[in-house]
Amino acid sequence: MKIFLDFDDVLFNTKAFKKDLIAIFKKNKVSKKDFLATYKDYPTVTKKGLQKYDPFEQIKRLKEKLSVNGVKIKKDLLHFLAKSSDYLFKDVKKFLQKFDKKDLYLVSYGQTGFQDKKIANCDLEKYFRKIIVTDKMKAEVIKRLVGQKEKFVFVDDRVDQIEAVKKKFP
Repeated sequence: MKIFLDFDDVLFNTKAFKKDLIAIFKKNKVSKKDFLATYKDYPTVTKKGLQKYDPFEQIKRLKEKLSVNGVKIKKDLLHFLAKSSDYLFKDVKKFLQKFDKKDLYLVSYGQTGFQDKKIANCDLEKYFRKIIVTDKMKAEVIKRLVGQKEKFVFVDDRVDQIEAVKKKFP
């Protein structure tokens, strides 16, 4: 049976990651208020679907607004991303080892450059048949990977993603 797992807040401690991400910006003279103001430039839902967080675009906006050193923030961000594995929940690898690689799929929603780096630096490839970062609803991705009547498991923390999968696969 195929098992589809989300990344953020399922395998990865996004809350702790975001806290430390904010600290990187603060270290570079960006207040939490300014960080959150530009971070929230991304509405959760748009006419095109869910909006993705892109820290590199955020750096550009902050550079325009505050005249911060965008090159230094980007360098610090890339260094921080290299340590993404520190934010995996402690039991994730032990949990993933219990399953056959051929059954596991990681399906993550996000801005591909940023999300790809975050996931790649967690060294999870050996556990998954396929790792997919998408800007579409996950139900669309799953639809391409399962047969008409095939049973599967889907684990996600977002209600909208879960509801979309339930609707597509009643």
